[in-house]
Amino acid sequence: MPSQTVADEAAVLVLLRPTQRDLANAEAAIDEVLGGIVRDGTGWRVDPSLAHVVRGRCPGTLVRAAERGKNVVSTARA
Repeated sequence: MPSQTVADEAAVLVLLRPTQRDLANAEAAIDEVLGGIVRDGTGWRVDPSLAHVVRGRCPGTLVRAAERGKNVVSTARA
């Protein structure tokens, strides 16, 4: 099995690094989810445009995942 050099690892990191456009698209999608799923009393209010995303899933879990995703995007931009 061939070993990787530091240059190989650097090349892989460059290929995997998202562009600013990718990060902006991810952030927009996350904001759409966070804006469309809102806590409403003891339940959740889901925007009809997100019904296909939420169907069969817990809205709270999606919101928590979106919040974590927002943190990841913020870290990637730094």
